[in-house]
Amino acid sequence: MNEDFDNPRILIVDDNPENIHLLSRNLEDDYEVMYATTGEKALEIAFSDDLPDLILLDIIMPGTDGYEVCERLKANAGTRDIPVIFLTGMNQIEDETKGLELGATDYISKPFRMPVVQARISAALRLKTEMDKRMMLARELQELNTDLEKRVTEKVAELRVAHEELKISENNYRSIFENALEGIYRSTPEGRFLTANPSMAGVLGYDSPGDLVSSVADIGLECYANPEDRKSLIDTLIRDGVIRGFETKMKKKDADIVWCSISARLIHDDQGQGLYIEGFCADISKQKEAEQALQESEARLRQAQKMEAIGTMAGGIAHDFNNILFPVLGYAQMLSDDIPKDSPFQSQLKEVIKGTLRAKNLVKQILAFSRHSDQKNKPLKIEIILKEVLKLSRATLPATIEIRQDIQNECGMVMADTTRIHQIVMNLITNAFHAMEDKGGTLTIALRKGDFTRENLPAPELSPGPYICLTVTDTGIGMDAATREKIFDPYFTTKEVNKGTGLGLSVVHGIVKTYNGRIVLESEPGRGTSFQVFLPRVMSEAENKAGTQKISARTGNERILLIDDEESITCMLRLMAERLGYQVTTHCSSTEALECFRSGPDNFDIVITDMTMPDMTGDRLSVELKKLRSDIPIILCTGYSEKIANHKAYEIGVDMVLMKPIVRNDLANAVRDVLDNRG
Repeated sequence: MNEDFDNPRILIVDDNPENIHLLSRNLEDDYEVMYATTGEKALEIAFSDDLPDLILLDIIMPGTDGYEVCERLKANAGTRDIPVIFLTGMNQIEDETKGLELGATDYISKPFRMPVVQARISAALRLKTEMDKRMMLARELQELNTDLEKRVTEKVAELRVAHEELKISENNYRSIFENALEGIYRSTPEGRFLTANPSMAGVLGYDSPGDLVSSVADIGLECYANPEDRKSLIDTLIRDGVIRGFETKMKKKDADIVWCSISARLIHDDQGQGLYIEGFCADISKQKEAEQALQESEARLRQAQKMEAIGTMAGGIAHDFNNILFPVLGYAQMLSDDIPKDSPFQSQLKEVIKGTLRAKNLVKQILAFSRHSDQKNKPLKIEIILKEVLKLSRATLPATIEIRQDIQNECGMVMADTTRIHQIVMNLITNAFHAMEDKGGTLTIALRKGDFTRENLPAPELSPGPYICLTVTDTGIGMDAATREKIFDPYFTTKEVNKGTGLGLSVVHGIVKTYNGRIVLESEPGRGTSFQVFLPRVMSEAENKAGTQKISARTGNERILLIDDEESITCMLRLMAERLGYQVTTHCSSTEALECFRSGPDNFDIVITDMTMPDMTGDRLSVELKKLRSDIPIILCTGYSEKIANHKAYEIGVDMVLMKPIVRNDLANAVRDVLDNRG
């Protein structure tokens, strides 16, 4: 609560009663809370005699919106000085900019955190109080000067009265000097305090002005955090005679640092020599903290926009890459069926198929990164993923970094997503690389299984049971206690600008917690760093074995309408389906396919269509096909928007969604499952 108000009145303006209730409940202990559910009601209250001290204002409301309310408040002389804080779900930059241009003190986006709202309310009330006091002081000074001029003019001939007036003036000045909220001082150009008021002593942490003047022999060395700032201030005063708003860090008596804003002038004698410096010194530490918070917020926003752009680009690359992989995989499988099983080319084709399947998994990782793919947990052998990542890392890390492996085979499995495990390992290896980038070193990767009881748990948050422990150790620069404390915070980074996002270890920490695991950090400056990741171990391998069972392709003789804008994919899918016994009609244009179907809806038993096509996308085509024949089975293929397609599938009548590239057995089973379920 702001101590400068007896009982501050806050007007909450929001058309949502729940928001009003939440804010009132959290503010009513410290403030007198009023509320209005419309802009018109808010203006009626604000223009009444019982003025609010601060207004929390929503933007989107029936009738008069928040922008108009703010504009009318600022246009009225009686209400223009009331602080207005927008509290709204509109979180675009242009919305915030408009609100601030209309005169709002602050702008908070929903959903909000009450401690932040309370802190900003307090800051706004303190700022208003300070501004009111400064205006009052300015008015008093103006009135004083006017009064002095009038008295001197009227009674210039009366020396005795003039002398008394002078004494009054001096007393008034002393009162202002002693009671001013800002620090006021006089010093020699060489750096010794001549006099100071109580506020000046308070800014620098001294008990009294006398204590300050007698204790400080050299302002530059004893009071400036950077003595060069004192030199810069003096140089400016010698050159210009005056300086305004000079911001610098000052050292308090207890060595704490305080930000100050100094305005001063150099007083000269008749010969033009500098006699002394008179100045004002204000503590602006709170303002600096607010500016820093704003800068950090803007940096996080820029980083989020950058990551969003990267994700969009990654999704587009994955889509195109899937279309390239699809024919390679399909033709390789068909070629493997055509040549004799004992042909020497079988082993080469096997490697081609294996490579394309690995590329397919890579695309899944890209799609997961770009938030276009669901992540499904299944039993995984981490040692297999770990060895694949190490192969990639060896090719990318410099020769100055030695990689050592201590991977225990048959560690068991964890219930996780492959992409997430890749993220954990790659982020930890990348962090180790940055720690050893300048001087090189040794990167050690270890994997062990262990069973822990309550007595020997490696982390207090873990539950007793079987675990797999992944350890990534480097011989880099290490971390001090302050860095270790913040290392898992989002956007915290010790790297240079453009060398890290500050998200890597935060992501690792979040993934590990999601899997009910824990990450343990050990590090000392100059002695390297070790991260231990403990993940619960899955005891049974039944699910993993079930996934490896080979299922033969299922055939049929139904009529298929096949649509894809990539001719190479259309040709490959046609050959694949014909080999399975189906009769296939193909089109590379969705609009042509629709006309073909319109001319004979009963000529086809099932439709297989791509999702992303020019003119008409696969989901729109499915809707049109259903209008012509509501019972036609449809399979939608996509290399990009699996999540979106699944969400819309039931709504638009799609029977199944397949993710590209599609292997032969997946296509065969999908067609049979859809047709047999219809039959």
